Amino acid sequence: MYRAAHSSADERLLKARAVVRERDELIAERDRAAVEHVRIAGELAQLERDIAERARGFLRLAYRPRQAEDIARHRTLTEELHRLDAQLVALGGQIAAFRGAVKELAAARDAKHAQLLEAGAPISADLAAIAAQLAREDSAANELDDGIEAAGRAELLLRRAAAILRAVDTRTRPPDEDQSARTLTREARAEATQLWDRLRRLGIAVDDRWLGETFASLLAYIQVDGRLIEARATVAQLVAELTRHAATLHARAAQVAQRVAELVAERDHLLE
Repeated sequence: MYRAAHSSADERLLKARAVVRERDELIAERDRAAVEHVRIAGELAQLERDIAERARGFLRLAYRPRQAEDIARHRTLTEELHRLDAQLVALGGQIAAFRGAVKELAAARDAKHAQLLEAGAPISADLAAIAAQLAREDSAANELDDGIEAAGRAELLLRRAAAILRAVDTRTRPPDEDQSARTLTREARAEATQLWDRLRRLGIAVDDRWLGETFASLLAYIQVDGRLIEARATVAQLVAELTRHAATLHARAAQVAQRVAELVAERDHLLE
């Protein structure tokens, strides 16, 4: 049996674990908000279609009370969508601030391991094998974490562009708003292109042609009056694709985290 005294390595490890937990909680909160965002966006889109259809019979007196109800419902849904937009952007910014959290956890765990061995913990083939496997799992976790962060950055940029597009009046939109939306879209395209490269290295199938053509269409829609509906729909397609790939990365990361937890528990047992 072996037990080392509490040290600065323990403090670093505890702090690193707490940071990663906080980041994961923010990711879970963002994912829940994203689900609600999709639901409300879908309901709003359906309501917009219904209003457009009813508008053809606007002159019928029976339609007027219904129109008032629709307008009130539309306003409520729009306000809720804007609130969720702001929440998603804020959560994305908070998550981005935790960049490197998984790497720090791996480094803190290595420091604790080194401290235990230096203090006289028994060195065995089992410990060496566990350390080697942990290094491999940490490398995989870092690669997945970088992919998750890249997807998050691209999604955040697109959501900011979407917020601008929803707020713009096509009849009076200032040129600087067009420019802002285009700039955000170009930045998102650069992030997404790098993400696609990373996904391929991870063995995840991606369509480069679809990505290039979809971003090209989005940039064209943004600068043409009367095409904002198409622009918003294209943003939604891109966000959905990013979300799909991010979910795959999260699933893989969870599997790696489980394997790491099992290896750490096994190692700790050997060091007791």
